[in-house]
Amino acid sequence: MDPSLKICKMCKKPQTIVQSHIFSNLLYKPVLGEHGQYIEIDPGNNRRHKAQGGIKEKLLCIRCETKRSNWENYAKFFLFDKKASKWNKVYRDLFLVSGINYSKLKLFVLSNLWMVSISNTIQRAEPTSLGMHEDTIRQMLLNETPGPKELYAVLFRKIKEKIGTGLMLADAIKQRLEGHTCYYMVFGGYAWYVIVTSHKLNQTIHRAILSEKGEALVSLMPIKETGAVEAVKHVHSVK
Repeated sequence: MDPSLKICKMCKKPQTIVQSHIFSNLLYKPVLGEHGQYIEIDPGNNRRHKAQGGIKEKLLCIRCETKRSNWENYAKFFLFDKKASKWNKVYRDLFLVSGINYSKLKLFVLSNLWMVSISNTIQRAEPTSLGMHEDTIRQMLLNETPGPKELYAVLFRKIKEKIGTGLMLADAIKQRLEGHTCYYMVFGGYAWYVIVTSHKLNQTIHRAILSEKGEALVSLMPIKETGAVEAVKHVHSVK
């Protein structure tokens, strides 16, 4: 094998490997200052320092990185454009959201979870490991097949308060949701849950998850419930 080539983590082929953002670059854009910098605050010790470019690592080839870009372009539209989806109030802080591109949004969420799992760059006390799920999700991403809604079901909640110039990022945390094992992430003003248990989803979860029809039941989540004190890395604009 050509020594200049390395094995791409997604397609598993010898390729020229490029720098990949672990968290999609679009998630940093709302807080970038004039020179592309932002202030990063470590919730563990409240230390602040200037940062630039997000967390990156050489993991993927250009072709696989391009797949991610396609999902990221849609996610940017969904997350930051009010016309991207239709929100119908069901009850108090509960909404039926429709008009979602099921395939692109689900693959975007799974790709962020998978990238966190394979990264050697993110520093944390307990590294995220998807275990046996890692290769299955890798193949879903590689083949651009999101599968049925029950397979690695995606549920999400919108953060109720306006974050302003700050942006919260939390890498994947393993936890329980309504009796199901899931991975929890915070980005783009939402809390995201990827359910990995194989047993049948209960009715509440099954009704709420992102469906092939491009619909999801989304509740508003107070910012204090995100676990921001312990789990969330705060990123603020330098402006």
